[in-house]
Amino acid sequence: MLQGNFSKVLRRVMNAFIRQVKQFISMPLDASALAVVKRQFQEMVSRFPHVIGVVDGTHVAIGAPKHNEEIYMNRKLFHSLNVMVVCGPSLQILSLNAKYPGSAHDAHVIRQSGIWQRLRMMEGQDMWLLGDREYPCTPWLMTPYCKLRPGPQSEFNSMLTATRQLVERTIGVLKGRFHVLHCNGGDIMYSPEMVSKVVVLCAILHNIAVRSRLEHPESEELPSEDEEPGVGRTFCQQILC
Repeated sequence: MLQGNFSKVLRRVMNAFIRQVKQFISMPLDASALAVVKRQFQEMVSRFPHVIGVVDGTHVAIGAPKHNEEIYMNRKLFHSLNVMVVCGPSLQILSLNAKYPGSAHDAHVIRQSGIWQRLRMMEGQDMWLLGDREYPCTPWLMTPYCKLRPGPQSEFNSMLTATRQLVERTIGVLKGRFHVLHCNGGDIMYSPEMVSKVVVLCAILHNIAVRSRLEHPESEELPSEDEEPGVGRTFCQQILC
């Protein structure tokens, strides 16, 4: 298929899915749905009570944008989007924000997300979102102790870290399914706005795979994202231009 035809088809399919995004990616916030999620977390992964999700940020490499290039340069010195992912107990993506440039801090991304406003309105209920030290500690967002004292604080951090690994695994499975999202798979040579839609589409398809109980691609080992991006960059330029 010619690149031009591929891009047209991709846009049509992508826009069709994104118009129905709430059917595929949604944070359960009514009482009955929250009770189910809390029970699943405690039975499957968490020693914490009342957990409703785990949040983390991940970078998706993009080609250098024509406008405001500098704000897309992240701390690892490549252009990217900083994508916020909130996952559930079965590796499903409950909330996603793929609109912010690589230089944006995780705390800024979540504060600008719809989930921040909705959970603030529900403040005081027994529910916790778990995050790492990059996130602010709030009455509904639990983060690790920064200055540890021996004993309960150390055990608290260990328990939180063990539960937080779920979102890292979710991101790993997502990028294992869609290698274009992994920085070592090359830059996505679209505008940031288009890449944002690509990320959302991949998240929708990931959730469909989770619901269908398809096997997770955990056997596919990708290079560490701590390494420099660029492997396979030519391929992505050819396919996704």
